[in-house]
Formats: sequence, C-alpha cells, structure tokens
Amino acid sequence: MAGRCSVCAKSFNAFRWSHTCRYCLEAVCSSCSAKTSTLHGTKLKKPKRVCLACFVDTKFHTAQPPPATFETNEDGEPLVSPPTLHTHHRTKPPLTLADLTIFTARFQHDATFFLLLEQAISAMECSMGLIQLIGARDVVVVTSYNVDDMPISMSRVDAGLVTLTAHPQLVQEAYHEDTCFVRIPLMLAATSCIGVLEVASPRGAMPPADVLKELLDIASTAAMVMQNTAMDYHQPKKSVSSRWRQHRGNSASTTSTCSLYSSSAGSFRDTTTDSTCSSAVSDMAEGMMEALLTMSKQTSHLIQNTKERRLHHQHCVV
Repeated sequence: MAGRCSVCAKSFNAFRWSHTCRYCLEAVCSSCSAKTSTLHGTKLKKPKRVCLACFVDTKFHTAQPPPATFETNEDGEPLVSPPTLHTHHRTKPPLTLADLTIFTARFQHDATFFLLLEQAISAMECSMGLIQLIGARDVVVVTSYNVDDMPISMSRVDAGLVTLTAHPQLVQEAYHEDTCFVRIPLMLAATSCIGVLEVASPRGAMPPADVLKELLDIASTAAMVMQNTAMDYHQPKKSVSSRWRQHRGNSASTTSTCSLYSSSAGSFRDTTTDSTCSSAVSDMAEGMMEALLTMSKQTSHLIQNTKERRLHHQHCVV
C-alpha cells in the first residue's frame, strides 16, 4: 500500500489504511478523517468519510471537474481542452497540545536539555535562554540559563502561550526582562506542540536563516528526547497468555514440532498470523532503534560542538 496521508504526511501501511475524502478527493488515514451524515444541509442515508480539513469547514465542496469546453482552431475543427480542476480552499487542522508535564521531574534531571539550551545560546550568540513545557493550564520550566527571578511554573496567560503556533516568533513577555526572545516551538508529528525553546535576541530581531535552521534542529532534537522518554516510561511489559501452552508428545523428554495450540479450541493453531504480527513488531522495534541511534548521534554532535566552542572561547580570552 503506497502513498502518504495528505494531512499528517504519514505513509500508508497495513496498520494505517488509506481513505478518500468524499469532498476534496485527497487520500487520508483514519486518524485524519471523520464521518459526517450531512451534505450541504441535507441528511444522508449513509455517513460519508471526509478529511479533517473539510470536516471543520462551514461549507463542504464537491471536487467534480467541470465539463470539457470545445474550441475551434483556424480550420474550424473542434478542439477539446482538458478539464480544469477547481482548487478549493482547505483549512489545515488546528494545532493541538500534547501535555507532557507529568514528566517534568524526569526532564529537569536530564542534562541533555541543558546542553541543547547551551548549544542554542551559543548559536544565537546571546547569554539567556530557557526550555519550557506547555500544560493544559500552566507552563513549567525544564531548564534555564541567566534568566533571573524566573518562576518554575506560571499560567499560560502570563507566559503568552494561550494560542499555540508551529512557527518561530519574536516575543517579549513580562519575564523576559525587557529583552526580545526568539521562541521556537517543540513539535511532535508537525501538529502537536509540547513546549518552547526561547533564546534572547540581542539585536531585537529574528536571526539569519542559517541560525534559525540550527535553532529548529535543536528544538526538534529536544522534542525527540522528550518523546522517547515518554514512550520509554509507558512501554508496556510483555506478558504471555495463559491459554497458550507448550504441547508435548508421548515422551516426557520429546517436544512436538507443533508447539503452540489453543487449549480452548482443542486443536492446533495456524501460526501464519502470529508470524506476520511478530514481523511487524520487529520492524517497529527496528525503526525505533534507528530513531534512538540518530538522536544519540545528534546529541553527541551537539555536545562536541559545545566543547569546541568553549575551547575556542578560552583560547580567545587567553
């Protein structure tokens, strides 16, 4: 099953099926679509599946192409022009909040976030910065540098984070001490915000493109570390069902080649489905290990750059 979801951009597979929006005809997954029973104010006999972008719109549009138009050439022969598809306005799904504040204590004791913050401060060539987690009502500080009298937690109103955004911003809140800060959101899956990375802007403006890209990479690494910590905490323990037994032959020392059977059915079970599920689980585990390895390499690279900058700064001072 090929293709990607037009909303979340995730690839379709055996666990993420492809659906077609009945209004814009885009391919979407189950998580990014919903069913509706109303079409242009008319009640339908059967619900139709639409993408979230069309679901939240006040008007639903059909995506049928207009009929072909006929034109004539110099000889008077009719020419058939290809149909033109009308592109309707599609609103993106609203940015959601992923609350990871329950892991605040774990994050605050992880030196990785301070190293990432130090790398961001060095890239911005400033002396102040902080990383915050956004909760349902409050904002919690994970780590900070040279931000005096900074409360450990405050309301989203005081932090200026009532409205979430997926783009970098230049902000100046009450706790910024009359200094402009560049605010970089910590994103998960491009649609969920879990926190922000903030570094001071000495010039009071957005940084150049290369510096901004480095800040975005650092914020992405911080979000990945937080996500992996949360996944590791919620990793379910493997348990073996009691109804699967080891089938033995007549001899107590000899094990039958067909070792799995269902005690409730009293007959042997076809293990093809189990093999497929085991293969899928192995692929998911392999992908997670690759992501962790990539994250470790990025963290090691950031730490090495920080050490080199420190040595360079010491040589310059001497």
